Amino acid sequence: MSTARNPGAALAAKQRVEGGLEALRTGLGSYVTRHMTDRYGDDWRQHASRARGGEGRGDLDVYSLLKTLLDNWSELFRYDDKLRKARSFISIAMDARNAVAHFAGDMTERQALRFLDAMRELLSAVCAQPQARIVEDLYDEQRGAGGKPVARTTAAPSRSRRTMSGTVRGKYAPLHDHLSTGVDSPWR
Repeated sequence: MSTARNPGAALAAKQRVEGGLEALRTGLGSYVTRHMTDRYGDDWRQHASRARGGEGRGDLDVYSLLKTLLDNWSELFRYDDKLRKARSFISIAMDARNAVAHFAGDMTERQALRFLDAMRELLSAVCAQPQARIVEDLYDEQRGAGGKPVARTTAAPSRSRRTMSGTVRGKYAPLHDHLSTGVDSPWR
């Protein structure tokens, strides 16, 4: 297992977790939007949880999506049987987000695998299979990497206001671009 003493491996693990968080943001976005709209109508964003000082009208980032799930759990999301079984993964995904957002140069292979597994399970619970497959691939890369750094590749800039990690840029760039359009259509 890689340890915090290998900065290249820690950075590679962080990049893979970032890729997983981007897939999680995309996969949870439509799920949270659908359920919050059903409950609160078109102004559902006013009831969504955000980071302190966050804008109340824009798209939710992964922190806001996870926090919204947790804060609205008892009155809204606990009725989804699949999500209820995966509730503990919401907290692990929040830990992953915090580990990336406050990255201090240390992330073990074991941590990255735990984070990616939780994201995959959470995406499967909300039936976001394309994103779950992306996270599955990242999990497999992390497991097989044995602490090796992520290879850097380049791609056209994303239409998203968020930047893509090195892992997302390569073979996942077309899917990332498709998911960033906000159009709910099959990918291929």
